[in-house]
Amino acid sequence: MRGFLVLDKPAGPTSHDLVGILRSLIGVRRVGHTGTLDPFATGVLPLAIGGVTRLIQFLDEEHKVYQAELVLGEATETGDPEGEVVETGPRVPLEQAEAVLQSFVGKLTQRPPPYSAVKHKGRPLYAYAREGTLIHGEPRQIQVHSMRLLHDDSSSGEEPQVLRFEVACSRGTYVRVLGGDIAKALGTVGHLRSLRRLASGPFQIEQSVDLPTLAEWACGTRDWASAFARDRDVRMPRVPKEEWLHRLEPSLQAPESIFSSWPVKACSELEAKRTLQGVCPVPPAGVELGERYRVVHQDRLLALAHVLPRGPRLLRVLKP
Repeated sequence: MRGFLVLDKPAGPTSHDLVGILRSLIGVRRVGHTGTLDPFATGVLPLAIGGVTRLIQFLDEEHKVYQAELVLGEATETGDPEGEVVETGPRVPLEQAEAVLQSFVGKLTQRPPPYSAVKHKGRPLYAYAREGTLIHGEPRQIQVHSMRLLHDDSSSGEEPQVLRFEVACSRGTYVRVLGGDIAKALGTVGHLRSLRRLASGPFQIEQSVDLPTLAEWACGTRDWASAFARDRDVRMPRVPKEEWLHRLEPSLQAPESIFSSWPVKACSELEAKRTLQGVCPVPPAGVELGERYRVVHQDRLLALAHVLPRGPRLLRVLKP
């Protein structure tokens, strides 16, 4: 079994937890995720299964889309609901909320927050933060492509005051930080109550499978927390893989489709054999120095390659 599975991550488990669940369910050791979501976040979590884990670093996931709920008037130490409230602010009028959101569209400089997986001296920043040392990451440039107001409660009297928005942004954007900056621009403080990823590069929420569905297939129940519990006394018995894996396979996205935008070199049978032995075929017409292309035989992706000054070289080879 190989391919990319878009999992609709629920709030609670970590991205690593879900990799472990899938490994256990399908009996495949090589499973990896292509982009971490915080435990409180939900939505698109692409998982690579089998040999395609070798292709993760070449995925184009630069464009991401999120929907967020920003609680105004309360800032937490983590910028999300998992942290303690460290500052409070006033309730503010939201008539200018749309204009404030639009002011964040474009190129911005952002520092990864202390509670993040960015490394400092080989350790993630959140490890220092949990020890009481708050370290921000180095400033980085991000791109906010668009912002859209989904709902505000300026006339509802709702407590707490919540601003809901959608953002399309570049890879590496911390929406938690963006939310805090939006709250500040509105004249108060804030933190994200929820964050849902709708898209990550070629992977869309409409292509996803959720944990209740996986639990129903594998255990006959939609109670995924019990079905996949770590405690063996709680965990539910599983249906033999041979009886349900065929239901999962249609949800897998083949690497051929994920890399379909790359120029293609169609190989003969002899060239395909040589490619699998590590010999890079010549690039297709039009591919120039520094560019990448895919190597295909009979519609099956064999390898990714690029053109260097000394000639074409293989990036990754996918064994049959």
